[in-house]
Amino acid sequence: MLASVEKCTGCMACLNSCPNGCISSVMDKEGFFQPVIDTERCLDCRKCENACPIIQGTLKKTREDPDVYAAWNKDEKILKQSSSGGIFGVFAQYILSKQGVIFGAAYCDGLEVCHIAIEKLDNLHKLQGSKYVQSNIGESYRHVKKALVENRYVLFTGTPCQIAGLYAFLEGDKFENLLTCDLVCHGVPSPGVFKSYINYLEIKEMAKITGIEMRTKKRGWSSVFDMRYIYDNSKEIEIKNAFKDAYMNGFLNNIYLRKSCYNCKYAKIPRESDITLGDFWGIGNDIPFNHPTKQGVSLVLVNSEKGKKLFEQCKENMFFEKRTLEEAKKGNVMLSQRKYENPYREQFFMDYQKKSFEELISLYLNRRQSCKYAMINGIIKVIGRKNIKKIKKLLGRA
Repeated sequence: MLASVEKCTGCMACLNSCPNGCISSVMDKEGFFQPVIDTERCLDCRKCENACPIIQGTLKKTREDPDVYAAWNKDEKILKQSSSGGIFGVFAQYILSKQGVIFGAAYCDGLEVCHIAIEKLDNLHKLQGSKYVQSNIGESYRHVKKALVENRYVLFTGTPCQIAGLYAFLEGDKFENLLTCDLVCHGVPSPGVFKSYINYLEIKEMAKITGIEMRTKKRGWSSVFDMRYIYDNSKEIEIKNAFKDAYMNGFLNNIYLRKSCYNCKYAKIPRESDITLGDFWGIGNDIPFNHPTKQGVSLVLVNSEKGKKLFEQCKENMFFEKRTLEEAKKGNVMLSQRKYENPYREQFFMDYQKKSFEELISLYLNRRQSCKYAMINGIIKVIGRKNIKKIKKLLGRA
């Protein structure tokens, strides 16, 4: 038995746990990867069910009151390559110095975002930078377990639901040499939609895209979500302001997130991982912060004893300052559970299956439509969805 489509996060712990290889990852009509069982080959061993974090619940206990820090990397080169304060790079360097393995999201063939393993510092850049699309886990959990059994240090980074999937696959937090790092996640957009957008841009520019920076810091960290596309004809296009980029516009307005993201069970404290990383948005607004922020400041939540030990071992390579959880939550709403939706989502995916991406941009993904959505959503919040339905019925009778 697998989790329902509405609740499944796509962590693929079920796929990794199947001893007969009868679970595959299939892209559905919305462009999300879903686990599918070959019932003819299924042994009915229920290992997929036992490895599902949605069915089994949380298997790792972390602190209700994590230590909270604002931090940034002392290495300016790594800091500039990172989306925020470059603290992931500090932890990764330490693990690699112990001949460990780092797992994280990278651009693979065709700009598909997938989880890979790196063992050399020269490859760290592949895992740095934001990638706002759900990564394909593949068989990463199996490779993690193999490294752990070989007694190697492992740092696994991903979304909170991917971390939960890893612990469910491993049957709990029983490996002392495993460290996990989750991200403050806004929600994961559709890989299919991302691919369609890349195809649209390549046709428009008559060139292949060879690189993407979803959070370029050329204008500094405060220039939120500046985009940069690099083409094989040496052309580079920079988009200053995410709402002018169709894909990022749709992502930030929650139009094509995975269904489980709209009521995420992992957007909360305590976290699933040893350490949580994000941008420390709003720092200095209420509590003074007397440090430069041009190149970015990371939010760091130390959630466990293993996380605390890692932080202590790495602190000589970072600048940091203790802050409050209240301040962190104020700037990062996804640290608290909330249910949200976009009134255009269902219609968008209906049109996604039959319209060109250019038409989708005109209908859903330009700035004017974003403002319209914000206005509609604001009205719904004030009046209430049930009252909106009552008003519609009354107007229909009039």
